[in-house]
Amino acid sequence: MVLSTSPNAANCVIVLLGSAGRHFACWTPGVDAWQTSYLGVCAFDDAVFCNGCFYFVTSDYNIRTINAETIIQARNEKVNAWDKKQPALPLYLPPSSGNA
Repeated sequence: MVLSTSPNAANCVIVLLGSAGRHFACWTPGVDAWQTSYLGVCAFDDAVFCNGCFYFVTSDYNIRTINAETIIQARNEKVNAWDKKQPALPLYLPPSSGNA
């Protein structure tokens, strides 16, 4: 579970990660049901929230982002939030120095 802010805040978005890593569910205050979204063919391994966005780390080492405001807007428009997604961003991995 990843929260955008305190669960008591009116603009809180809660994201539940699906066990298969391809689906997630969103909930915001004032709605009656969770909305399930499909990330796509590439599964994600983890998610975090920072600076207004949820970041999904995919199994092919990319990062997918979705803005919390986009999720709230999608709920108000009754559309799938992930349909408004941004393209995958490549994950930068610094070269290894061999010293672990």
